[in-house]
Amino acid sequence: MHIIDYIETAIDVLPSEGSVQCVFKIKLDGVKTVPRKESSLTTIKAIKSTASESTGSTATSYENATPRPNEPCKIDVWGKVDKKLFIFVHGGYWQEGNRKLVCSPAFAAVPAEFAYASIGYNYSTKDHPLSLTVQQVVNSVRYLIEKYPTLEKIVIGGHSVGAQLAFKACSFVKSPKIVGLVLLAGVYDLKELVRCEIGQGAGLTESEAEKNSCNVDELSEASMKILILIGDEESPRLREQNKKLYEELGEKMIIKEYRIPLPLKLNEYQRGQRFTVSEASKAETGGGEGVEVFPSEAFEIHEECWNAFPYTKTVVTNPKYMKENFQVIIESMHVQDDGHTDDTLQPGIKRDIVHLDIRDDAFISKSDYAPTTDPKARINVAKMIKCCIIQKWHSKKANRGPLKDDWINSKEFPVE
Repeated sequence: MHIIDYIETAIDVLPSEGSVQCVFKIKLDGVKTVPRKESSLTTIKAIKSTASESTGSTATSYENATPRPNEPCKIDVWGKVDKKLFIFVHGGYWQEGNRKLVCSPAFAAVPAEFAYASIGYNYSTKDHPLSLTVQQVVNSVRYLIEKYPTLEKIVIGGHSVGAQLAFKACSFVKSPKIVGLVLLAGVYDLKELVRCEIGQGAGLTESEAEKNSCNVDELSEASMKILILIGDEESPRLREQNKKLYEELGEKMIIKEYRIPLPLKLNEYQRGQRFTVSEASKAETGGGEGVEVFPSEAFEIHEECWNAFPYTKTVVTNPKYMKENFQVIIESMHVQDDGHTDDTLQPGIKRDIVHLDIRDDAFISKSDYAPTTDPKARINVAKMIKCCIIQKWHSKKANRGPLKDDWINSKEFPVE
């Protein structure tokens, strides 16, 4: 698979608004960068042509930008930089390769309305330690963010050691505009390289390896999607490193799965859901009461909902204040079972599973309790009488109720 195909995958997965989450994908073969003979003036001219056709402007690309005065590393930018930018760092074990060899992903990025920037850097040696190379990449990312203030979404990616450099750049550059990190066949634990030919060629010492290895805690304050891609043909140890990073990142995400069995059939729940939504809407908008609007926009919470029963999704954000740093996603899948079906949502991702029993009042605060919605009881209010008569709940139409302590396991009801 060509590297451009990986970039197309990344662009497809990452640009959408999303929470902090990590995606791990194993492709059929290793990453192949552009061969030197193909990274010619002809290829670059073709990219410029693609950029011009996609943006309708000829002044959409430039090469050899310098992040700082007298800075030896350069940046090439393809396409018109407006709101979205894909930044890529080449690989080569810090000793070979250059930004020109990874210019072809612009073919995928620019038509998708992402400008594409490839970052160059000085090779790592005994006289130019890896820490300085990392700093050069960090400076380049900061330069691009400052140069283009209209940017809203930035995705940073890298291949091989370029993935390590991209990871470190995200750990140093704390910007809410960075919404995605793409790691292609990356190397993250550098301590394993110190005594091998690769590490010795790059002048890698124990202290430099420790300092520049990728630790998931470095991204603890970040809010972004992370895409990790690794080929089946890569070395077993490299695949292990990538899988380990994915698992460690997964442990940093807060994912809760609540399983709530109900004494209903699936189609019965769907009808009840429509009724509940209707009643909730009336309760929030009727009688002059409802949603309270705060004077400060910082407290505004936006809620978007999608209902494609049996799947539903709700996204809660705070766009005025916390912006990309706050997002709550609630996904629901309605299944005809007793609450023990695994992987109905996002299979393979680690999560905490919480089983809830609607009969158990332990999950309800006193202020939220209402006898009219208690499955253990039914309330009848006589006309003009201010007292309530509590009876055991029973549905004559469905011939169900009341709920006993072990109602989920009793098989008495069609549990959903």
